[in-house]
Amino acid sequence: MESESHDRIKSLLGMLFEMATGNLSFRMEPDGKSDELDELASLLNGLAGQLRRAALLDGLPFPRLEIKSEVKFTLILENDFRIRGFTTNLPHILEYDAELLPARRFEDILQIGCLPDRLAQTAAQDINFHQSLDLAFKGGSGFVFPSRCTLSRLIFSDRMVVSAVSVGLHYPKEFSPLHHLRDQDDAERSQRLYDYILNHLEEPLPTTKELSKLFGTNEFKLKDGFRHFFKTSIYHLYHEERLKKAHRLLLETDMPIKEIAFTSGFNDYNNFYKAFKKRFGYAPRNVLRRP
Repeated sequence: MESESHDRIKSLLGMLFEMATGNLSFRMEPDGKSDELDELASLLNGLAGQLRRAALLDGLPFPRLEIKSEVKFTLILENDFRIRGFTTNLPHILEYDAELLPARRFEDILQIGCLPDRLAQTAAQDINFHQSLDLAFKGGSGFVFPSRCTLSRLIFSDRMVVSAVSVGLHYPKEFSPLHHLRDQDDAERSQRLYDYILNHLEEPLPTTKELSKLFGTNEFKLKDGFRHFFKTSIYHLYHEERLKKAHRLLLETDMPIKEIAFTSGFNDYNNFYKAFKKRFGYAPRNVLRRP
């Protein structure tokens, strides 16, 4: 029972993630248990529907947002974990006097206990040291700045580089909320087509004639409306999203490359290889896979 509840909570969190990244068409199937978790699922479904309708009332479809990492600031540490240097934005973000930071212990600007024991010793002994961990920086005025960080040993040196990384949501570069608006029917149809493409990347894309019948319009209006909102053609978005999905699977999973190609809608590996290399500038096998 406990495991089942955890699975249902995990599904609820997954729903929140889908909504946060702009997937307002995602819905959860109620379990029929009529309990608090089922009620939350219904509330989230209702909220997603309201957000989707609100966006479309303005005549503007809502794209899936892209998750991007950004380095907020970087420090250089000596082998004893004293601060040697830092990027110019660190004093502003953490509210420290830049002149007082050099030679201070790294632990002095962290919350007590968040730096693992013996980390400095481990890093000093391993010339290939690299680790990701969550740290909580202590701001000059007492606030806490939590961040995912990478710690890496510099090559041919005993110094360390610490980078604080944040993750943000961004509109796809081909989409802008400032586009000229059209009527709600155009926006609704383009949104439905956009969602259809992203939900069927592993399948061959129907012809525009078949898509126009599916969405109740003619080919010209379907293609023109889609290009107006997303600044690209239907097929180009389908092709681009398949390659992005493949790249994400290469980074985040240990699936065999040929299986990733198939899962991303490419039935011919050679076609996948050529398209991937043309899009990213390197072959699929050159992507650094997780261990």
